[in-house]
Amino acid sequence: MPAATATLGPLCSDGSATYTSPEGYTITGAVNGPIEVQRRDELPEEATIEVNIRPANGVGTTRERHLESLLHSTLRSIILTHTFPRTLIQLTLQIVSTPDKMGYGGSRYLNLSSSLPLLPSLLQTALLTLLSGAIPLRTTYTSTLLAVSPAPSPSEKPTIHTSLITPQCLASATSLHVFTFTPAGDLLLAESEGSFDIETWERVYERAEAVCIGDGEGVAGVAGEGDEKAGANVKGLQGMEIDSEEEEEDEGGVRLLDAGVEEAAPAVSKKETPQNLGGWVKGVVEAKVKEDMRWKNRN
Repeated sequence: MPAATATLGPLCSDGSATYTSPEGYTITGAVNGPIEVQRRDELPEEATIEVNIRPANGVGTTRERHLESLLHSTLRSIILTHTFPRTLIQLTLQIVSTPDKMGYGGSRYLNLSSSLPLLPSLLQTALLTLLSGAIPLRTTYTSTLLAVSPAPSPSEKPTIHTSLITPQCLASATSLHVFTFTPAGDLLLAESEGSFDIETWERVYERAEAVCIGDGEGVAGVAGEGDEKAGANVKGLQGMEIDSEEEEEDEGGVRLLDAGVEEAAPAVSKKETPQNLGGWVKGVVEAKVKEDMRWKNRN
């Protein structure tokens, strides 16, 4: 299974990050701010947030404008904009590459130009970019995409795919869902497309919550009938790795702690897989902090 990778600080901006999803989306983000804002866009009591999404080919269309509006509303709820009144926080996300979608034909409901498969990768890149730029945040978040395929038989439940949503899976899906959660379990964003009932949506919600902030069960597989037991043997988020050199035990430095956790969790390396997306994001930042703090341990 392809691994998701992330690199912090690849560009010479205030903050930058490159993220590659298991599905094959590669996105590079850059943030500058707080910087001077045009007077017409100036807000007297908070910072202005500007989100620009650039497609891999050609110029932006209404699809990119729609994604920009979703990211803007999500980021506005977590960035401490009141800290920098009358300034601008400018975030640019460049789509570097997308998965090959040729040869899969049409779809039942969703065509392969749907914007939802790209949304989680944009959100993950945006968060890593803001963390790299030391933009003050109320909280962090993780986002995931889930696809629902038709039930194999009338007596069974629809199948929920929780990882590696391929174009072939998109072509056969009856609905797509994107959820974004904070570490505390608050739902920041929920977008759905397709045909589904409330029971299916609730099952998808529970599975997305497990992927983002739970025990990660079912992350590397699919869930159908009896999805309470699906993925019970999956311990941790498979296929996730971090772009950093393997290091020995930490000899100091800074660790990020989740709310309510008294001791720091061990840094995540390629040998240790986190149990959910939240742990993976934490591990990415920890690895970058350790790399930047090496000079303290050289003396």
